[in-house]
Amino acid sequence: MKALFFKLTSLLLVFTFMFILTSCGGSDGVNMSFSYPIPSEPSTLDPQVCSGMAAETAVANLFEGLVRIGENGAIVPGAAEKMDVSSDGLVYTFRLRSGLKWHLTGKFSDILGEDFEKTFDAALAAKDFVFGFRRALSPSTSSPGASSLYAIKNAKEVRNGELPATSLGVAAADTHTLIITLSSKCADFLSLLTEPVSMPCNETFFNACKGKYGKGLSFTLCNGPFYLSKWTSGSSLLMKKNADYTGTNKALPSSVTLYINHDESSYTKKVSDGVYDAAIGVTAASIQADSAECNVFEFQNTVWGLCFNCGDDVLSNRYIRLALCGSFEASKLGLADNHVRAKGLLPSCCRIGGENYREKAGSADFVAYNHEKASDYWRAGLDDLGLSSVTVTVMCTPENEYSVRKLLQYWQQSFGISIKAKADAVELSSLKKSLKDGKYQVALAPVTVSSASAAICLAEYSPESGKNIFSYASETYADIIANAFRSGSAASTAEGCRIAESFLMQNGAFYPLYESSEFLTLAKGVSGIVGSPDGNSVCFASAVKLN
Repeated sequence: MKALFFKLTSLLLVFTFMFILTSCGGSDGVNMSFSYPIPSEPSTLDPQVCSGMAAETAVANLFEGLVRIGENGAIVPGAAEKMDVSSDGLVYTFRLRSGLKWHLTGKFSDILGEDFEKTFDAALAAKDFVFGFRRALSPSTSSPGASSLYAIKNAKEVRNGELPATSLGVAAADTHTLIITLSSKCADFLSLLTEPVSMPCNETFFNACKGKYGKGLSFTLCNGPFYLSKWTSGSSLLMKKNADYTGTNKALPSSVTLYINHDESSYTKKVSDGVYDAAIGVTAASIQADSAECNVFEFQNTVWGLCFNCGDDVLSNRYIRLALCGSFEASKLGLADNHVRAKGLLPSCCRIGGENYREKAGSADFVAYNHEKASDYWRAGLDDLGLSSVTVTVMCTPENEYSVRKLLQYWQQSFGISIKAKADAVELSSLKKSLKDGKYQVALAPVTVSSASAAICLAEYSPESGKNIFSYASETYADIIANAFRSGSAASTAEGCRIAESFLMQNGAFYPLYESSEFLTLAKGVSGIVGSPDGNSVCFASAVKLN
């Protein structure tokens, strides 16, 4: 066994916003309270089930896995203080640090009993990780991140109900030793362990919740640098410093309040006005107008393109989708000159084994403009559907309505009276909700990645994923991405991901147009906030604020 400690090359790029601090009135900026907006209220804080920026930001602060993301993108100790990897790269042995605890509050008496502080074992042990992984891969859990764990031995078979949970390649050798066996080498395995789906779960507490785990203050048991102190429905979540936390990521703030604010366009102004200490997800336009007194950092985490709802009666037909994709030239849609042309579904922030995915893999293959072929596809699609004409509605933001109307002109020129094409301009928040709910036909919309790992992002479009906004169900695609996870080297994983990305686009699930960014804004005097390049979570443990 070769011992590996956590002075490793970064497997996942992360931006750490640290500045040189000088004394100010004798204060070092610690033990301060922070405020931060989230665009929606989490439906659950169950790490194995949660999704979306709001929930994942909370989970990043309330829970800690075996490893976590540290400064400069390094994978650093979390609950584990040491890791050994077998010579063939298949067996990972983690040694948990001593003194790990779940944080208990008086709110748990209703589900654990009045004497729970005496009867409930709050020690965090290797078995909690075993139970967490088994839950994530249980068919009954329907975890949206389950497919990202398919590198673990027998994971896919357990997820499909073909093997029992006990056959999963995760075992507790003793209280402090966890052994994970992979089916094949995985270049991004440590990055997978930083994801919410890989967090520990206490089986006794989970069972006591009787189906409500993570769905409220009394049902959320934390082991991270913060614990959940208050959850005001529709308003905010209050996280306080966890005195029971014994890891290396101890919280400097006394508390962080996550305020629910659906109006993302107001975030930067509120940071500038002192309402929030930081915010993420704001647009370039709002930054230019509102950020004079703020520090602003960019996340290249979004690709705008045409999303096709493959679950729609009309768009379920592959020929129709290919016809729509191949009947126009993107350069002639009147998009802004400053837009960077997208090279695929994934944006520039994505990584494979610590390296830039796009630089390593190159451009993905998508449907090329070909008027004659598009016309042939269109006729074949109508024949398959038994229709002489179809109606197609394209949702977009008001800013992109001109480009969408240009697109509709191309479609009408190509397909004549056999297509009735309409534009539906809505606000960005409504557009995102329609994509999430699958209530659209075609949408010119932003696809923001939920992880900096290219493989994890692409796994979301597998048939069993709960995050598949295209509703594209293909077992062939599932096999492609599963093989990408099992690839032993960064180069082979990158090529597997490029093949998966190209497969989605060559089947007309997505047509990439341009890249864009989201931004993190920090108020003056605020530093130490660590965020992943996907912009989906922010950790406040090292945050300080000088008044």
